[in-house]
Amino acid sequence: MRRALHFISSAVEFDEYRLHLKSVTCPHCRAVGHLNRHGYLRGYAERGSEQVVRGWRIFCSDRGRHRGCDRTHSVLLAEFLRRRSVRAAQFWKFLAGLLSGLNMRAAWESVASAACPQYGDRLWKVFVGLQSRLRSLLCRVQPPPSSSGKNPILQTIDHLRRVFAAADCPVSAFQIHFQRRFIG
Repeated sequence: MRRALHFISSAVEFDEYRLHLKSVTCPHCRAVGHLNRHGYLRGYAERGSEQVVRGWRIFCSDRGRHRGCDRTHSVLLAEFLRRRSVRAAQFWKFLAGLLSGLNMRAAWESVASAACPQYGDRLWKVFVGLQSRLRSLLCRVQPPPSSSGKNPILQTIDHLRRVFAAADCPVSAFQIHFQRRFIG
């Protein structure tokens, strides 16, 4: 079963979300009025064992007179990739480096000096495996750009860049716009 996720852009946006939590519908049982904050989601930063807040857990209460479902869902900061130690902006710089003509190793080393090259290879394989999902979502917003290049992966990166041209980080903008993980 898929976990319910909600992506936001900042802690300030979460504070606004939190103020209206009792009027928010539970994504699992659709009950209103039973959601409570249930702690932080923490993860490791890019460097070492430093932990950062990546989001918050929300609990649908079934205690007392509440008729919630007793399940939790996550509200995540879009600047992070779920279950990855690389931030969305870092991953975007890697993809933009590939789009500009760098080879994979050079693109990875230019943005992730602390992470090993094999980690970049693993992220790349996940990204390549998600092409059909990414392309179908991007096509809902804007048709793909005409391209003279033959590499369909680079065409997807270009399409992402054009759809979220106004954003500093198209990967974060993707997660906020579609309310889905960019890479899973």
